[in-house]
Formats: sequence, C-alpha cells, structure tokens
Amino acid sequence: MQDTTVRPEQVLRYTLGPADRLAFAILRHHLTGWEKFRLLVVVGIAGALASLLPDDMGAVARWASVAAILVVGAAAAILLSNLEVRRRAKGLGIADGAVELHDLGDRLSEHSAQGVRDVAAEDVAQVVTTAGHVFIRAGARPVIIPATAFADREDMMAFAARWNEASRAAAP
Repeated sequence: MQDTTVRPEQVLRYTLGPADRLAFAILRHHLTGWEKFRLLVVVGIAGALASLLPDDMGAVARWASVAAILVVGAAAAILLSNLEVRRRAKGLGIADGAVELHDLGDRLSEHSAQGVRDVAAEDVAQVVTTAGHVFIRAGARPVIIPATAFADREDMMAFAARWNEASRAAAP
C-alpha cells in the first residue's frame, strides 16, 4: 500500500489576536469618501463652535477656548477614524486563537478553530511583509502570520519572497 499523504514543506504554529487583525486593517489604509466627509464634518463643527465664542472675551481666554475646542474636535476625528479601523479589523472574519499553517508547496493550508482553509498560489493577490507580520491577501480573508511564527527575520523574508514568487508564477 502506498502512502498518499501530502507532507508539508514547512509547518508554522502561532496564535492570532485582535492586535494582528488590527495590524492588517491599518495596513495601507486609505480614507474613503464617506470617511473624509465625516472627518470634515467633525472638524467643521469644531470650527463653527470656535466661531460662536462671544466677542467680548479677553484675548487670552478667547484663544485658550479656541485651542481647547479645536483639540477636542481633533480628538473626536481621531477617535472616529480609530473606531472605523477597529470595526474593519473585527469584520475580517479571523478568529482569535491557535493557528497551524502548512506550507504544501503549491498551496497553504490554514488550520484554526474556524476549520481548514486552503489558499492556492494562484489565489494569492499580494504578499506584504512588515516588521511584525507577513500578510497574504487572498480573497476576502487574508492569511496573517506573525513574525513570532518564524525562527528569525531571514526565515520570514524567505517565506514571503517564496510565496510572492509563487503567486506571480501562478498568475495567468
């Protein structure tokens, strides 16, 4: 009897958490038109409130009030932007917990609490490497691999380069 089991070339074991999803969500984040409009409204409201200050205030009190109103407006704009990124990170569909990633040469097999997902080289749209992660964009749900899964930085860069090349070679 012949053994037909596919043996992985490499097995990576790691744990994903909210910080990993957030790292992907802020990666090359570009504001949409709606997000830009919402931020402009918040800043505009702060500017309008600053313009409503009475004219008979002292110069120091007036400028201190204007500065305080604008700082609160800027903080509100940053908070709204942060909440949007966190909402997007939560919507990635990636569960927290242990993950085992099998590199099978022509595809990756991700084993997690959500089940098993195979990502073929031709399904890889982009491989992005940061100081803390390798992100493989494939469909609606990326493969997120923290740097702690690798023995060292060179191992991480070699893995990313191999999958970047494999995706290019598989592209039509």
